Amino acid sequence: MSQYLLKKAKLYDRRSSYHLQTVDILIKDGRIVDIAEKITAPEATEIKSKELSVSPGWLDVGCYNGEPGYEQREELSTLKSAAAAGGYIYLATLPLTDPVVSTKAQVQYLQRRNDEHAVELIPIAAATQGAKGQDIAELIDLTEAGVIAFSDGPDNQISKGQLMRILEYLKVTDAQYIHYLRHNTLALHGQINEGTQSMRLGLEGLPREEEHLHVSEAVQIAEYAGRALCIHNISTEQSYKLIEKSKQAIKTAVPYLNLIKTDEDVADFDTSLKVLPPLRTKKDKKALTKLIRKGKINCISSNHWPHRSQDKDKEFGLAEYGATGIQTCYSALNTHLEDIEQETLIHCLSQGSYEYLNLRAPLIETGAVAQLTIFDPSIPYQVNHLASKARNNPFYQAELTGKVIAIINGEKSSIVDKIN
Repeated sequence: MSQYLLKKAKLYDRRSSYHLQTVDILIKDGRIVDIAEKITAPEATEIKSKELSVSPGWLDVGCYNGEPGYEQREELSTLKSAAAAGGYIYLATLPLTDPVVSTKAQVQYLQRRNDEHAVELIPIAAATQGAKGQDIAELIDLTEAGVIAFSDGPDNQISKGQLMRILEYLKVTDAQYIHYLRHNTLALHGQINEGTQSMRLGLEGLPREEEHLHVSEAVQIAEYAGRALCIHNISTEQSYKLIEKSKQAIKTAVPYLNLIKTDEDVADFDTSLKVLPPLRTKKDKKALTKLIRKGKINCISSNHWPHRSQDKDKEFGLAEYGATGIQTCYSALNTHLEDIEQETLIHCLSQGSYEYLNLRAPLIETGAVAQLTIFDPSIPYQVNHLASKARNNPFYQAELTGKVIAIINGEKSSIVDKIN
C-alpha cells in the first residue's frame, strides 16, 4: 500500500475550491483520500519543501519520440525519464517513428507501453499514410482505436486540398488535427529569423511572412471546411491575430524557447538554438508573452526535438534544427518569465494543454485518482544531468530556479527530487 502526504502544498487548479490555497493532501493507493488544512498520517511518506506546490499532472503536446526506428535519437525509456524530471504525466507524441504511426497496430504498440512508467503516451497518429502527404490515413478507424489527435509533424507535405478533406473526415469525430507550419519553402536554406541579426551573422533568414502565409491558408481552409483545427507552435503576434479573426474555434500553442530566447541569442552560433519555428525578435517574444499573460494562448509546448551529437555539433549552417526541452521547460520558464504569474504558467502546462486536445484535465479533489505534478518554484539548481538521450539543450549546465519534486499518476509515481 503506497501512501503519500503532501504537507503545506499550494494548490493550482482553477476548477478547485482550494485553488491557490495551501493545504495538506493525503494519497492512498493512487487516490486522493483527503484534502484539509492539516492532516496527520504517520504511515504515509511525507513530501515537504519550502514552497511545495501541486497541480493537475502536466501534458506536453507534440514532443518527438524515436522508438521504434530512431532509438539513436530518443528511446521511450529516456523520453519518459526526461518527461518525469520535467513534471509531465502525459505526452502527446508525434507519429514520426519508423514505421510511422498511421495504423491501429502501431497505435496499440505505444498504448501497451503505458503500463511501464508513471509517464503515459497519448499517441498522435499521422493524418496521411506514412506521413508522406499522399493517401489520407484511416482516420475514423484510428479514432475508434483511441486516437484523439492527428498530425504529420513539422515537415508535413499535406496539400491544401488534402487538409480540407482531412478536416471534413474529422467532422464526425472529436479528434484534433494539429497543423504544423512550414518555414523553409520561401527560404530553402534559411537558418534563423530573417532580420538584422541574420544579416549581421551572414546567415540566410527565415521570413515571418512565410509563417503568416501558412497560418492564413490554414485558417481559410478551416472556415471553408467548417471544422476547427490546432495551429501548432506559432512564433509571431501576427500569426495569433490571423487565428483570432477566424470564425472557427482555432487553438494555438507557443514553444517555450520562443518565450525565453530571441535571435540575438544566436550570436555565438549555439546550434541548440537552431530551432523551428525560429527564435524571433525581442518584440515578438514580448508580444507572445503578453498573449500568454492575458489568457489568449493557453498551451505552451516543450517542442522537444532530440538529435545525436554528430548532427548538432557542427557548423551552424549544417546542423539539424531542434532542441530538447521536455526536462527544462518549466524551470526555464519559471526562471526567465518574470512578468507571467505562476498561476498562468501552470495553467498553460496543465489544464490549458488538456483543453488544447479536447481533453478534461485531472481534478484535484477528494476521491479522485491522483494525477499530480508536485514542484517547488523556489529551488535553484544547475542542470548537470539530462535524462534525454540527446544533449542539444540550451540550458544544459545553466543555473535555473524551480524544480519538479515528483509526479503521481494513479498507483504509479516517480520521485524526481529528494523528499525532505
